[in-house]
Amino acid sequence: MKKYFFLLVIAGLILSGCSSDENLLVDPNQTNSKVEKSQPLVIETGFIQLPVMKQTGNNITSDLTDAALIYGNKGGELEVEGKFGISKSGVVEVHGTLDIPRGAFKGSKILSMSADKGSTSVTFGPSGSHFDKSLLLDLKYDGLNLDGVDISKIQFAYLSSDGVYIIVPNDGIEIDVKEGKLEVHGAHIDHFSRFGFVR
Repeated sequence: MKKYFFLLVIAGLILSGCSSDENLLVDPNQTNSKVEKSQPLVIETGFIQLPVMKQTGNNITSDLTDAALIYGNKGGELEVEGKFGISKSGVVEVHGTLDIPRGAFKGSKILSMSADKGSTSVTFGPSGSHFDKSLLLDLKYDGLNLDGVDISKIQFAYLSSDGVYIIVPNDGIEIDVKEGKLEVHGAHIDHFSRFGFVR
């Protein structure tokens, strides 16, 4: 009987350790300070989720979006700002600015940025666009409930088409657990997809 129990325990350990290698780990000691180059990242939960929202009049909104016709030879800016619902932790506010430098692309394009109402992420469009110069994103959330979150694991990343989260080069991440603040400065956006805070 002890043999069978032992075999079951070993089999359980082997099966629980054999999970999908969908996300590859490059540097398990990566901090949330300035990041110089992109790196694949193993994460446990994906983009950090926003609290479940209640229907409370004007305090709830759909995704926040800004779109504009941008001329590559002039550059421009996209900005999203607003509040997402009320939860136990209060109102979550988001403010994001995408700086599009002169010469980032040729011609003109309608570009968009949308802050997701369910997570600490933004989606840029048209999806798949690539740029000659990095666009720079500053993104800030206030009012998050960060209790119990290991802040040393928080990174800013994008979700690649094959399901891997890639850490984005940036000028630093600020985290204030007491105020519920997450902020990334100067995140380098070289292409358009979905970007956000992961842990």
